[in-house]
Amino acid sequence: MLLTYQDIEEVSRYGNEKGATSLYLYSPAYETRTEFAIRLNNVRDVIKAEAEKIITKRKDIKVFLCNFIDVQRALRDLFVKNKAQTYCAFVSGDFFKFAIIPVRLRDRVVVDKQFYTLPLVTVLKQFERFAVLVFDRRSARLFSYYLGQLQQEESIFHDYVLPKFNASTASWKCLREKTINHKIQDSFHRHLKEVSRIVFEYFKHLGFDKLLLASPKTEIDTIKKHLHSYLNTRLVGEFRANVDDDMEIIGEKAAKVVAAYRQEKEKNKISELFDGITQNTTALGANAVLEALSTTGSVRGLICVDDFHTSGYVCPERHFFTVSPTAGLKCIHCGRVLRRRAFLEDEIIDEVLAQRAKIFHIFYEKHSLQKHGIAAFLRFPLSRNNIVEAKEANLASESLAPIHPLCYL
Repeated sequence: MLLTYQDIEEVSRYGNEKGATSLYLYSPAYETRTEFAIRLNNVRDVIKAEAEKIITKRKDIKVFLCNFIDVQRALRDLFVKNKAQTYCAFVSGDFFKFAIIPVRLRDRVVVDKQFYTLPLVTVLKQFERFAVLVFDRRSARLFSYYLGQLQQEESIFHDYVLPKFNASTASWKCLREKTINHKIQDSFHRHLKEVSRIVFEYFKHLGFDKLLLASPKTEIDTIKKHLHSYLNTRLVGEFRANVDDDMEIIGEKAAKVVAAYRQEKEKNKISELFDGITQNTTALGANAVLEALSTTGSVRGLICVDDFHTSGYVCPERHFFTVSPTAGLKCIHCGRVLRRRAFLEDEIIDEVLAQRAKIFHIFYEKHSLQKHGIAAFLRFPLSRNNIVEAKEANLASESLAPIHPLCYL
């Protein structure tokens, strides 16, 4: 089954003395189903190798070697053509769950007593959870929308009827049309109040980040005055839909609204990025970002296009990163020989996370950042003097401790 947002904490807490296998496998948009299947075959050997390392180093666990045929079959079924995404699998003797995220994570296999969820949890913080409310005058359906998956949470139906009148006195006929319409509207507003209450209860118990509204007619504005103020502040979009529409139809319409919302958010983020150029609080391009990471540690946020790629060199102690070393192949801090990395973007992301900065991926506004591919928001204005001082400070403290230590499994 697919991993939902509610499952993430369960996976993170899971432990098994017999071992737990975590798999991250990125598939670019151009990869075919056959190529993906071939890579899955190779992963099986990697899992065995990782298990042997664990058994050799740690005598306290007996690694469970999962039936990888079932994992291969499930991942092949989940594979989507022409779409770049990372497939994640968490498998143990009594645990079998998957997640698909539309961003690139480094390919890796980790066998341990607990699942390795740090890369997944960190990236998922960027993606917001949406509640989708579809309603009409008598019924409503509440959905959760997360990472492209739509799931129904509540179904609401209220059959309000008008009060009965004594036919013998023909009192009904004496009512004015305005009074009748008022009673009809009154039942509708009672229905909307109850729907709004249920949505707020769902928000209090399970929570969501943003809210979408949908109705078959132009009645969406009517429910807004019944929504709790917390929900109104989270309202980001609306669309036309019928309550009895198939989930696939509702999901497609919700996806378009979410894409438009995210595109606008990306525009604002890029605008903030370029506004910081004049104040020297922005680093544009791989070289500038790496310099900020390696010397001052001033990066508070990373922004990059989802298909950004570059190769480069990394210090074995992670003191220094560069795309093309100009002063030889040695670290400027500790003097150790730099190691070549074919996918330097993975090293950059890991270092940004180690410095507790945020990462924002660009999907829709790539053209605005295509020239640079990657950029960073800085905690304070950065000048050449700042960089020189930071380098000297790093060299002076080298004998005490590494600047940015990071442990790998």
